[in-house]
Amino acid sequence: MFTDNGEQDRITGEEPSLHHLLKIRKRQSQRPVHQVYDTDGSLKTSPADILRVFTDYMRRKYDHIQVNEEIMRHMTNCALETIPSAVNTVLEESKTMEELFQAVKQGKPNKAPGQDGICLENSRL
Repeated sequence: MFTDNGEQDRITGEEPSLHHLLKIRKRQSQRPVHQVYDTDGSLKTSPADILRVFTDYMRRKYDHIQVNEEIMRHMTNCALETIPSAVNTVLEESKTMEELFQAVKQGKPNKAPGQDGICLENSRL
């Protein structure tokens, strides 16, 4: 049986109110899995069978994907091997602090920083 104890974990350390206890009990009664159908369409009701069906599903979902290597080589050859000189010139130009500040300011607050480690919160000048 799969149940979600997340609500109970969130109120650990507090004195749970009757409202919280009723909410937890309601969620626990709504979330258990009592039966599932396997890939053959057979109904499974025992906890061991339900777990086996779930495990098989996840194993198939995240199993190795067959790839046609010839198509992958073709796709790789379609990519740009070098940056065009016009684009490279723009990338190499010096940037002013004002341009950098404006670019960072366009970011949204409360977002994780990108690969460069810059986000709106740590860029206040």
